[in-house]
Amino acid sequence: GSDEGLTVINIVSGEILRHLPTHQPVWDIEIIQNYAYLCTKSLIVVDITIPHQSRIVAQRLFTGTAYRITSNESHAYVAALEGGVQIFDIIDPKLPRHLSTFPTEGSATNVVIDSNRLFVLDNRYGVFQLDTTKPEKLTLISEFNDTQLPLAAAVNGDYLYLLDID
Repeated sequence: GSDEGLTVINIVSGEILRHLPTHQPVWDIEIIQNYAYLCTKSLIVVDITIPHQSRIVAQRLFTGTAYRITSNESHAYVAALEGGVQIFDIIDPKLPRHLSTFPTEGSATNVVIDSNRLFVLDNRYGVFQLDTTKPEKLTLISEFNDTQLPLAAAVNGDYLYLLDID
């Protein structure tokens, strides 16, 4: 529908400042400095420097559907369902540069970053732990396939906390 998109709300006054239609459902959002990264069919980047003037500055299409996103200061990692994990250099948010793809056995349904480790939740296989030292070529560290359908995860030190359906 025409109402799908990003709505900017002043939480003090309750006023809706801006609505940016995406014409597709938005599944996730990540705010990095003055930019909002939206997961729709593609990755959409919105300049939110002045909230009431928020505007789309970039859109990147790729294989799969952008579903969940995580990031560090320089890279965005997008769980793209059947498209695996898509990795972008976001040093220049107006020109996110696709670096690589990490294919998954099933659909990549979520991604969680912790330092130089990326945890990829795969709906058919389980969880992949990847080394992100070289984002253009992620390296597999380990696999956890004792789960049927991993939904969400968090990392604290040497522990992965996984929500799943068994």
